[in-house]
Amino acid sequence: MTRPGDALYRLLLRAFPPSFRRRHADQMAAQFQAQRLALRGRPLARLTLWWRAIVDALVHGFTVRREQPARDRRLRPIKFGADLRDAARRLRRDRGVTAVIVAILAVGIAATTIMFGVVDQLLLRPPAGVGHAAAVRRVHYASTEPRPGQTVAERHGYPIAAAIRDSVASFAAAAATHLTDVTLGGGADARQVTAQLVDANYFDLLELQPSAGRFFAAGSTPEPVAVLSHGLWRRAFANDPAIVGRQLRVENVPLVVAGIAPAGFKGLENRPIDIWVPTPVLAPAILGAQWATNANRYAFSLIARLRPDATPAAADQQATAALLRELEQHPQPPQLGRAWMAFTAPLHRLRAPNGISAEGKVGLWLLGVASAVLIVAIANVVSLLLTRAVSRRREIALRIALGAGRARLLRQEFAESALLTAIAAIAALALTWAGRRFVERVLLPNFAWSESIIDFRVLAATLAIALVTALTAGLAPALYATSTDALTALRTAPRGGSRRTGWFRSGLLVSQLALSVVLLIGAGLFVRSLGALRGHDVGIDLDRVILTTLPDRLTTVMTGLEPLAAIDALYADAAARIAALPAVDRVAVARASAPLSMSQATPVLRDGWTLSDLKGRTLPAFTVAGPGFFETLGATIERGRGLTADDEREQALVVVINRTLAAGFWSDVDPLGQCVRFGRPPAPCSTIVGIVEDVLSYDRADTGQPQIYLLPSHPAVAGARPRALFVRTRGDAAAAVPAVQQVVRSLRPDMPFVAVTTLAERVEPQLQPWRLGSSMFMLFGFIALVIAAVGLFSAMAYAVSQQSHEIGIRLALGASAWHVVARVCRRGAATVAAGTALGLLLAWLLSNQIAGLLYQTSPTDSFVFATVAVVLALAGLVAAIVPARRSTFVDPLIVLKSE
Repeated sequence: MTRPGDALYRLLLRAFPPSFRRRHADQMAAQFQAQRLALRGRPLARLTLWWRAIVDALVHGFTVRREQPARDRRLRPIKFGADLRDAARRLRRDRGVTAVIVAILAVGIAATTIMFGVVDQLLLRPPAGVGHAAAVRRVHYASTEPRPGQTVAERHGYPIAAAIRDSVASFAAAAATHLTDVTLGGGADARQVTAQLVDANYFDLLELQPSAGRFFAAGSTPEPVAVLSHGLWRRAFANDPAIVGRQLRVENVPLVVAGIAPAGFKGLENRPIDIWVPTPVLAPAILGAQWATNANRYAFSLIARLRPDATPAAADQQATAALLRELEQHPQPPQLGRAWMAFTAPLHRLRAPNGISAEGKVGLWLLGVASAVLIVAIANVVSLLLTRAVSRRREIALRIALGAGRARLLRQEFAESALLTAIAAIAALALTWAGRRFVERVLLPNFAWSESIIDFRVLAATLAIALVTALTAGLAPALYATSTDALTALRTAPRGGSRRTGWFRSGLLVSQLALSVVLLIGAGLFVRSLGALRGHDVGIDLDRVILTTLPDRLTTVMTGLEPLAAIDALYADAAARIAALPAVDRVAVARASAPLSMSQATPVLRDGWTLSDLKGRTLPAFTVAGPGFFETLGATIERGRGLTADDEREQALVVVINRTLAAGFWSDVDPLGQCVRFGRPPAPCSTIVGIVEDVLSYDRADTGQPQIYLLPSHPAVAGARPRALFVRTRGDAAAAVPAVQQVVRSLRPDMPFVAVTTLAERVEPQLQPWRLGSSMFMLFGFIALVIAAVGLFSAMAYAVSQQSHEIGIRLALGASAWHVVARVCRRGAATVAAGTALGLLLAWLLSNQIAGLLYQTSPTDSFVFATVAVVLALAGLVAAIVPARRSTFVDPLIVLKSE
């Protein structure tokens, strides 16, 4: 059986003629295979071996084909030391050009490496530290009769997750998990951390080993212990090994630190986990006393490791059967239906059931953009090296005349490009470290990034990119050097390259400018999208409203510790104290659903409808909103009126609906005054008294979710518990956050950590995809533009130097300086015009591909296209004017004397 490495080397030998391969291919392949086997376990040495094999095949292949196609001669080993020393001397001689080339290549390689690392962690790589991660799967749930807007769920009730965990034969092990924010410590030292409630076999399932202490012990009685993440151990406890065995309080529950998770492992979620606790220990305080029997509280995810002989299809079939059996014991609400299925998916997010996330899609685009920057950089370097090769044509011809073989010339050119690329790759690693830090900390700060910025995968990607760059950058100068006619070059001193090389350099420059246009248009479109999203009316004055939600263990009715009346009294006390603050204008409590806090749907029927009429419609979320709720948020009543204190006092059956629900359910009649019922008839009729604008629910980019608002006295929402407290301030909400937080923490002596944030701060992470796209597109577009401008500048400067004889003659014959400048600039203007036109065409052709990533922005926005064209024209003018102006300083007398 032929191995891939052997087949690839045989493919490289195709550079030699058939007669040569028949005599030497087997011997060369055997020798190369022996060298590879000797370097097993040394990846860097094997990469070097492959690099030498590629260069060896190209150099000797061209030599044998062109000079000795019929001679049987043994292949002599190549000695790179002399070539590298010669290349180093030439690079030191042209320090300025060398510095420019290294900088251009370093930026191009770093841009591609940065985005490869980002995409690798966002989509391709499973969570760090997991052993044999390909066998670990997530369990998902979906309806076989999906409704519009419905997505695949990753969570279900604990009885459902436990039934699948314990009854699927294809699972070697499975564990249910619940992710939540908890309070660590108490009093002034209390802090909020991210906790995950897990089964005792969680760490064994993932094949992890603790960096200190131990993990959970298996047994029928759960231990009151916790495992800290390595990051929390470092941040909060300064890597103190004595923390193992010490007692901590989590949600006021005493827990003993059993161990520390391995470095780099941050859990399986997109956000980093700080602490792991056995589910039965903390679930009663977090989810209530009935956490293990409530199948309708979708709080638990399920992960599983497949048996070696099991297939995902078999696991999916068994999981669905277990799901359906358990659902028979726990009937679902009628509106949810009963046609459900369960299936598994890999840990990485490239094939997520709900599709690639917005950050992942933008990351993929940015990887393509970074590749375009690399292409621009390589094209620029090829142009610079080719220009330098043309200027050294007489030197190359002299070497050929003195007996230098064409193989030696090829090696010298490739050695120069390899040395340049090696220096650039080292510089690129430093840029990669800084660039990844910027992406992680500024653009995507909430993602669970690995602790190692430059790991083996990133290093291998850098080496691979550098190898491709070196081969590509050195190919054109090497071919030009070997095609030089020594007799012609020595007979005359050419003032420029051949027409073929001139057209080739012009083509490279046009392609650079075109790609710059595409990248700048992409940046402009993302900037416009970000501006449109920030300016989108979400129905709430984000900068004037504060959101706070009291912890679940204080507000969950199921715990039995806090009856509903006590919860109402706690929220009422908080509202009264906060309303007394000087900076506060209004306070409102939301029940059932609440923006950015909780969403609960309900079947809503028009008068005369049945439940079958809801098929294919999105169920509206219902919010229990007292008088003044809309005024607190800053939402506008578009028609009719809002909910008043008189309605509450009289217990009137009135509701307010939002614009989307009105258009979807009452498109044929005026909704005001219409009857609406909740659940099956004969439910009491409620009258629609107002239509409010669409108010932000969860997604800032999509506020068009149907919503209905009811009074607390409405019988359809009896027993609905408070979900959130909204505070409207008289000025900037951020300034009032500390005062509100102090009031909330003083409500009870044992009050856990309470997050108090402005709504603007809460929705800011939703801007991350557009912020990432606009920032990186702008950065890469600017880099590409600068590189292209450098290329244009060098091309114009070279053209002026080669045309100095012609310019001198024109000046001697009476031509004006401006006439000479215009003549020189004409070529640069033509190049810029061609590059701009090609770039605009490419951007227009690619516009449909990026349309799904934009928000209320046309992918062919004329303002963006026109602005980019003007920017490129100005950049081209700046790059061309200096060499053109320099042409006027040519002294005709000196030029004519030199002839």
